[in-house]
Amino acid sequence: MESFQALPPLILKVHFYDARPDQLPQNHPFLTETECLNAIAELNKNYNAFNIFFKYDGLDYFENDEFYEIITIQNRTAFTNYLYDNDLYIAGASNVYSVTDINFSSSYQAFGGYGGGVFSLIGCKYDLIDNIDYPYVLTHETGHMFSLKHTFYDGPENDPGTKIENVARVGEDNFNADTHGDKIIDTYATPLSYSRTNCAYTDSLQDPVGRYYSDYPPQAKNYMSYAHGCQEEFTPGQVSVMRAYITLVDGLEGVTAIINNDVDILYQPYKGEYFLAGPLPVDENGHLNPPLFQYGFDYVFYDTSQAGVYNQPSSWDITNFWYGGITNSYDVNYATPITHPNHTAFKILQIDANNPRMCYNNFNKAPSGGTIIKFLDNVLNTNVTITAQDSTSINNPNLINNLDAGLYNIIENYDDGSSQETMIFKENN
Repeated sequence: MESFQALPPLILKVHFYDARPDQLPQNHPFLTETECLNAIAELNKNYNAFNIFFKYDGLDYFENDEFYEIITIQNRTAFTNYLYDNDLYIAGASNVYSVTDINFSSSYQAFGGYGGGVFSLIGCKYDLIDNIDYPYVLTHETGHMFSLKHTFYDGPENDPGTKIENVARVGEDNFNADTHGDKIIDTYATPLSYSRTNCAYTDSLQDPVGRYYSDYPPQAKNYMSYAHGCQEEFTPGQVSVMRAYITLVDGLEGVTAIINNDVDILYQPYKGEYFLAGPLPVDENGHLNPPLFQYGFDYVFYDTSQAGVYNQPSSWDITNFWYGGITNSYDVNYATPITHPNHTAFKILQIDANNPRMCYNNFNKAPSGGTIIKFLDNVLNTNVTITAQDSTSINNPNLINNLDAGLYNIIENYDDGSSQETMIFKENN
């Protein structure tokens, strides 16, 4: 598995749509941006080890009673045509649709499209958004979109069984894993359903030639199995197939859903605006609109207050600016949108653990107030004096010159809720 870390990163966008009623009563909660961001974070946690990354591309909705209430196997094509005819997809992104119910010939709750057209399609029953199995379901359906099949054979009932994988592995009699089942050798032969205990196979079923599956027990923890509640891993063979498929269809004429993007899009906010000059940026409702980044990665921010001026973040390929110590960090399990403080640059450790990037060093933005903390013993302890500063005093160009000698922490506060701390040791004037 470690070898995938040496391969080029594959970065794909994901866009969400919420199907809502036109006339019918509302029977399920509207899909929220937070739920979409949680879904993207789960995808990244499950795929990033293979250098496959996902970028949240936004959330829209449409109103339609017919497709809001139920999607059956009979009208799935009609649903797809409706989306295409009404431009309800984002070209260049995998599109996820939240509907109130999906009920094919049995109790399936999601389906995956293979991305071989103008847009890909993943449908989710609405309650999968908060359901404990939801992270598994979207990871499973995304595997389908990247051409993976189930680890078991799930063909038509009247099929004589010629496509069912035998237990035999490479070099053994009756080996057919390269042509049957999911055609991936390192996923063992698996019946559709079986008994298991603590996600381990505990059944006495036999394959079509009479060999016990227990010789090479089915991998219940595989994302592409139906062992609900157990799924947490792919095999190297499955990852190889997914990466090969993404690379194969990327750039093909007519395929706009699976497009590999430049890595720098992960360093761009999914919404919001950097301050340049003048009034602070606001959204269409007049609320402060800082740049926000999706969570689900490891972020580390570094002080760049002594770097050159970058009134907007430096481009991704610039890494030669000055930077100091760590100012903030957020691990992969942090679950709140992340802002980019002024006078910092950051690393996304899953992408590049070596270089801070996107230096934002804007000196047009004046603080609205602040605090000066003087350490009376000239060491970091609790023997301090604290002096509040208004906007005039904190922006005084002679602020530091007017301080007595000693150790200080100068805290500048901004109208958008952010702050900047600068530790100085001032010697005699």
